[in-house]
Amino acid sequence: MAIDKNYFPKLYCATADMTEEEWENERRKALGGSDMAVVLGMSPFEGTRLSVYNEKIGKKAVEPMSDKTRIIFDSGHFLENMVANLFAYRSGYEVYEVKAMFEHPRHPYLRGNIDRFYRRHGEQAPLGFLECKTTSEFNGGWEDNSIPIHYKIQLSAYMSILNMDICQIACLKLSESLRWVAGILYQMKRVFGKLPANVLGDVRDQLNAVSDSAAKPFVPMVLSALGGEFLLPERLRAECSDAVGSNLFMRTYERDEVLEEYILEEAEKFWKNHVEKHIPPSLENEKGANALATLNKYTQGFHAATPVMMPHEERLADCYRQMTELSERKSALSKRGKELDAQIKKLSVPFVEALNGADRGQFFYDGSSYEVAYASGERIGIPKKKYAVLQNAYPDAYDAVVEKSVTSPTLKVKKH
Repeated sequence: MAIDKNYFPKLYCATADMTEEEWENERRKALGGSDMAVVLGMSPFEGTRLSVYNEKIGKKAVEPMSDKTRIIFDSGHFLENMVANLFAYRSGYEVYEVKAMFEHPRHPYLRGNIDRFYRRHGEQAPLGFLECKTTSEFNGGWEDNSIPIHYKIQLSAYMSILNMDICQIACLKLSESLRWVAGILYQMKRVFGKLPANVLGDVRDQLNAVSDSAAKPFVPMVLSALGGEFLLPERLRAECSDAVGSNLFMRTYERDEVLEEYILEEAEKFWKNHVEKHIPPSLENEKGANALATLNKYTQGFHAATPVMMPHEERLADCYRQMTELSERKSALSKRGKELDAQIKKLSVPFVEALNGADRGQFFYDGSSYEVAYASGERIGIPKKKYAVLQNAYPDAYDAVVEKSVTSPTLKVKKH
């Protein structure tokens, strides 16, 4: 069935003067584009349908966002303008921001915060919208001019809200270390605001001292952001574009009415069957790690003086049976792995004998050359039993280098 495009998007509210808390509160009142990837079970991140539901009904998390997640999340805010400016430079379009939240006029539970719009210079009407992303060097999905599916879902949701037939997405691939730097600098900016010139000089010197060749081109951009707005000055855009090279992915995405219809159907079912009725969705089809992360995030833990009586005995017993079978298979595979390791070690003996004490060697066979290395490595660490000695003798050093963290709960089931 074709999408009826006879409608105009609704501007739900302006966001320019909102605090972060106010913006988050408004965001909770509807489904966003990234939420839909989770609802459809296509998100690569740890969110679940239950976590989306909990957020929309206003359930507070008992486990705060980790520092690492917060820093990576903030790095996206810090680099958004940079990505938009690079897109503008390479595409030749004028890129501009509308600080507002848009709502689908026929599906008021579907809203979107649009990063940027783009248009031809000298014209008023937008050609489409631009979504700005950053990604780690370890993330894929951009090969052969493609777009990761969870981003396609987000773009399709926004296209439906805005009733637009085309959009652009630009994604900057960065090393994890650069993303960390960007996230930390964003937090500094929020705390200190515009930094004075003498502080910027110190930051510049330190960044130049620790940056490798891949990171150095970003130093002027970072200083520009800390000294003023989060933007990339025109005088630096050509230099930055050259430095980024093929690490900036730019893709055009056209409206997919089949996907859009599916998104609208699932959004309506999720909102009306779960959020409005306050009926939590099941974790049945979620990945185990994601489901546990959601339960840990929203369930307050406590120490039970006596074992609590658990419901759904038959289901739990069946899960225990399957867990036992899988554990036995895992143990058998582990045992086999150890046996293979022992065989490999036995086969390594002739190599070590032939080296006769050298740490490197070479041999030739059947027209091929083989290099052999046999060297010890150095491992530096502090045995756990020595922690108390270090803390008592050097308390300042102990506090500076030893980090404490709470691990996720581990499930153990024992049959009596």
